Amino acid sequence: MGLPALSMKFKKGDRVVSDTPVYQVKQSKYGGWQKFVVSREATTAKIPTSTTFEDAAAIPFSLLTAVAALHLHLGMNKPGTKCSGKVLIWSASGSVGGYAVQYAAGLGYEVVATASPRKFEYVRGLGASAVFDYKDDEIVSKLKGLGPYDFIMTASGDAIGASALSEVLQPGGGTFASVRPQSDEMRLAGNVHLVYDFFSMTTQKPENTAFTEWWYRDYLPGALGGNVTPTPLEKRPGGLNKIQEACADVLEGRASKKLVLDPQADVFE
Repeated sequence: MGLPALSMKFKKGDRVVSDTPVYQVKQSKYGGWQKFVVSREATTAKIPTSTTFEDAAAIPFSLLTAVAALHLHLGMNKPGTKCSGKVLIWSASGSVGGYAVQYAAGLGYEVVATASPRKFEYVRGLGASAVFDYKDDEIVSKLKGLGPYDFIMTASGDAIGASALSEVLQPGGGTFASVRPQSDEMRLAGNVHLVYDFFSMTTQKPENTAFTEWWYRDYLPGALGGNVTPTPLEKRPGGLNKIQEACADVLEGRASKKLVLDPQADVFE
């Protein structure tokens, strides 16, 4: 008698990307900083042959954050539905913001965004119709002049951006999604609601089963196959031995791109 198949969807040798439940179950076998990792079939997708492992590793986390915030929490439609209206993305040149721009623009929305001036053309290339300097003294009035907006998201989550969005939503108030929770430094009006969640962990929650199935079966394979423009990344040498150094660079603001390290690589690569 042969052993039962371990997977109905995958076979040995398939190139896959997976979201492990390490934060939920707190078991080291699911941790990503090791040569061999255990994961779940339900949160795993095949990597298209045209996609590198590096892009497959860098895309899903930020893309899931953007899509979960816009679709699952704010109510934006899924791809395949032609929409009209306006969307405002604050801090659109980073990975989450860039994917938020692409998701909204792909549905047909007119996307207004903020970024630093040197990133204006990049953000326009992602699908934004108008891009403004987030440091502009008149940023609130300029953004209000192009509103109102059907959906608003800040991909930086900083207090300055959140406070500005609160002003943009006046006088009627409204809701916006943020990648960081509300803090005392954010000057939010009483009629403004900030929506925050661990968006990147959406597919690990049992209440999101339908979304998870759609994400791994339909959306992510297409995104990895070329339906989204990948965030610029930097592949670092050194493998697992350089993980802490890379994390420090990210946390201290020294990394301008997504950092990718190969856990199979040798320190002297």
